[in-house]
Parts: sequence; structure tokens; C-alpha cells
Amino acid sequence: MNTKLRRGILAAAITLGATLGVASAAAAVTGPGTTAAPAPAAAQRITVAEPVALNASVPAEPAAAETTTEAPAPAGTEAAPETAARPNKAVLSATATDLVYGQPDATGLRGGSNIITITNRGTQQVEFPMLTFPVNQRDVLTQNANCTYMAKRGTELTCIIDPLAAGESRELALPWQTRQESGPVATVRARLQQVADREGTPIAGTASKVSWKVSFAQLTGIFTIKATPLAYSAPDEVGVRHGSTHVTIRNVSTETVQFPTITFQTNGAAAVFADWTGCVQTFNVSWDAACVEAPLAPGEERTLEFPFQSDGPMLENDASVRVEAATDVNGSVIAGTAVGTTYHVTSPSDN
Repeated sequence: MNTKLRRGILAAAITLGATLGVASAAAAVTGPGTTAAPAPAAAQRITVAEPVALNASVPAEPAAAETTTEAPAPAGTEAAPETAARPNKAVLSATATDLVYGQPDATGLRGGSNIITITNRGTQQVEFPMLTFPVNQRDVLTQNANCTYMAKRGTELTCIIDPLAAGESRELALPWQTRQESGPVATVRARLQQVADREGTPIAGTASKVSWKVSFAQLTGIFTIKATPLAYSAPDEVGVRHGSTHVTIRNVSTETVQFPTITFQTNGAAAVFADWTGCVQTFNVSWDAACVEAPLAPGEERTLEFPFQSDGPMLENDASVRVEAATDVNGSVIAGTAVGTTYHVTSPSDN
């Protein structure tokens, strides 16, 4: 065969192969008149916390010593040496607003939210953009977050969002909650990257970082409250278990509260009202136990002991207590003045 003819046939074969490759890739994309391949089994969506109503942000507390929480880089995704060629590049970038926790609600939760704006600076659609947050003792991302797939993996929480077209920017509102009363200004750093699937398989070389500040709004309510754990004793000679919790309240307003009222939600035990010696009035509201304390002056802090008893086994649990202002000694509470917390209940002899 003529040499020029053989070269012509080879060139035609290479061109045809490249054309077929492009056609095959296009056929894999679902569009009008096409049939998508069966989707893989959906990843399990993990609920991190129950949703809570979020408070509006107000000016934050003065900054103190700053701490930083950061999502560690996954194994196998470390930055390549400068001399090594990187097959992929980070086309996703993000900016974030700061997170300020608002006023505590009647259960002691403080809520807040921030917004992360994610941009695809590449020339192709990113199918699985993923944010990875470090899990810490302060911040809990609620299930109201607009994540297509959300999962907790060890010390990290991942959030995969819908595909992001080339050049597209999208805002992602993140609702957070915390039981921490307050704290210094802190920095949180999250990782943004492309992943290969809804399971979060990372694509090397595509990671970048985004950070924001976390702070607590200055308390503007009437009270703060905290309670110590309650541990029941072993049953006494008549089979009764005894325990108590110490509750501290503080008046953060500028006026005296005449009837501060503490209410314990039912915790499976009976209040020993005879030993609630610091109360002006005690009573039950349905299954809850209440105590009206003496007037509390501006800035005053007071701690009282509240004994309970039980004649049956007690399971370990977190119980709730709240304080609110009332208009009289009968505990007619004023709406919007409540703030609460939880205390841990144990009974070592029963668990």
C-alpha cells in the first residue's frame, strides 16, 4: 500500500475516534428526547438538630480572645508541590457573612444564621458542589439548611447542593443554633470543593476555603439562667431516691423584677416543695412545678436549691427549667420574658 495512502487512513481513523468519543459523552447527558441512566441509590440524609425559630441579629458582644474552628482537609487532597502538575483546579469560590447568635429562647437555645455565596468560575457545570463544616461543641447546623444531601461523617458535616452552572453564583442560607450562653468571637473555616457523586467522593485539587466570624449578641432580655446537674441517690429505706439542682438567675434589666418565677417542666419526679425554702410561693401548673421568688434587683444574681424525689427508677435525661417575670405572687407570667436552660438528670443506681 502507498505510504501516503496509509497515513491518510490512519489520520481519518484518529479523527473518527475523537468524534465518536465526543458523541458518546454527549449521549450520557440527559436532555429533551433522551433517557437518563438510572440514578444511584440516594445517600441517607442525616438530621443534625430540630429546626428552631431564628432571632434577628443585633450588635455583638465585645470581642475577646479569638478561637478558630476549621474543617481538616480529607486524606489524599493535600496541595500538590509547586513542581508537580495538578490535573484539576479549584473553580469554586465562596464568601460568607458573619454569624451572630441572637437572644435565647425559653428553652435556652440561641439561634442565628449566615449566608454563603458560592460561585462557579469555571467553564463547565459543577454537578456536586460540597461544603464541609467542622463539628464543634458550639455550633449546630439545623435541618432547615438548603442542602440536597447532608451527612455527618466523624468530626465533619457535609452539605452537597444542587449543580452550579458555569458562571453561576448562588446564596446558601445556613441556620444555626447553640446552647452556649455566650463566648468570645471565634472564626470558623469550612472547605468548599467538587465531589464526584452524592456520596461526597472528593475530586483532588478542587478544594478552597471560606471563613466567617461567630459571636453572641449582647443580652437584652430580663434574665439569665443556669442550672447544675441533678444526680439521684440510691433508694433509701422506704425506696425513695433524692436529688437536687441549684438554679442561678440574674436580672440583666435596669428595673427590679417583683415576681421572678421559676418553672420546672415535668422531669419524672416530684418536687419536694417543703424544702424549696427560698420561694415566696410554690405551686403546680399541670405537671410542672413552679416557684415565685422574692424581688430581684437590677444586676442581682441569686442561687436557690430545688430538691426532688422519686419512688421509682429514673432514666438519664436532660430536663428543662425556665425563669420569667410575673405580675403577681400567683405566677401570672408576662409573655416574652421567659428564658430557659437544661440540666442533666442521672440516677447512678438505676443506670
